[in-house]
Amino acid sequence: MEANGQVPVRGGYSIHAVIGFDERPILHCLKEALGRGRVDKLVLYQAATGDPTGERRSQEALDTLKSLLAPLGVNVEVHKLPPRNLPGNIVAMYELVDRDLSAPGGMRILACLASGMRPLVLALYTAILAQPEERHDLIELCVEPEGRPEERIVQRLSDITRLTTVLSSGDHLQVAILRVLGSLGGATLSELNRRLAEEGVQVNRSKLYRVLTRLVEKGVLEKDETSSVYRLKVSLKQ
Repeated sequence: MEANGQVPVRGGYSIHAVIGFDERPILHCLKEALGRGRVDKLVLYQAATGDPTGERRSQEALDTLKSLLAPLGVNVEVHKLPPRNLPGNIVAMYELVDRDLSAPGGMRILACLASGMRPLVLALYTAILAQPEERHDLIELCVEPEGRPEERIVQRLSDITRLTTVLSSGDHLQVAILRVLGSLGGATLSELNRRLAEEGVQVNRSKLYRVLTRLVEKGVLEKDETSSVYRLKVSLKQ
């Protein structure tokens, strides 16, 4: 991230996704990426299961996807992976994501986690999380409830990283604050202090204010200056 807090301008998106029997979730992720800029590449991971029926259905979804993307000029590459080789798949996916982030001119990554065989989705998510933290601002995740694409969420990986860093810090007060704000959707200093007290967490207002200010500075929380309501940092689209 640049000194002014903006994500550096880079090239187009490289979408990484697992192709299963339904190409529609990947098309939804493509639509999200096109709404933010251009799409240069679609990297697909296809399960090599040895099951003729499953592989035929996956190939049909892939063929449909390719035909729909042909007019857009998006480069499509396919990598067949054995779904049970989790460590090997994590490494292979990590290197492909790293390749695109390191490409001349740079690419941004949109990882579609809404489709495909779960072991491969797990491998992709792990490979994304393992990227160096300084690159997390260049990676976004797209997920959606099955059958409800209008409820999809696109989240920058750096937002998740900042949240998990606080959770893993062992600071019980900060974790309690995140829990309460997550359950309420947002709260003022007074409302948060009262709810923490109800849960047995005693903290004076001045200390609570200092902790909230630090969490805002870290990018974990945001504060509405008009209403003075604190919230967990929102997703790009929800």
